[in-house]
Amino acid sequence: MNTTEALKLRLEYELLEVQQEILILLETHSEPEYLALKNLLLCSKIADWPEKIGEHVPEKIRRKKLRIEQTQAALIQLELGFYGFCADCDAPIEIHLLESDPATQRCANCQNRTAK
Repeated sequence: MNTTEALKLRLEYELLEVQQEILILLETHSEPEYLALKNLLLCSKIADWPEKIGEHVPEKIRRKKLRIEQTQAALIQLELGFYGFCADCDAPIEIHLLESDPATQRCANCQNRTAK
């Protein structure tokens, strides 16, 4: 298995993990709208989850939603052959950054520039 295949597996696994974490977080809330959202998500494709989750949820769930979006973006880039290239400058993303976070979208230079 090459590095790209290993990173793809990590992304797919993380997507499943985040899905489960969101469902568990929704279960911890007693409000009926969270139970309804959980049931809606269970009947939906993972690709539709971010839109269905929306913005009016607790911060923990919003962060998980963002992670789904990032992970899905990386998986789509893999499919299209664009994975591993910086979203800002198109340079290859350093392998240590991808190994640290397979969904990363920026090379070290652009990360440093946006962090300032």
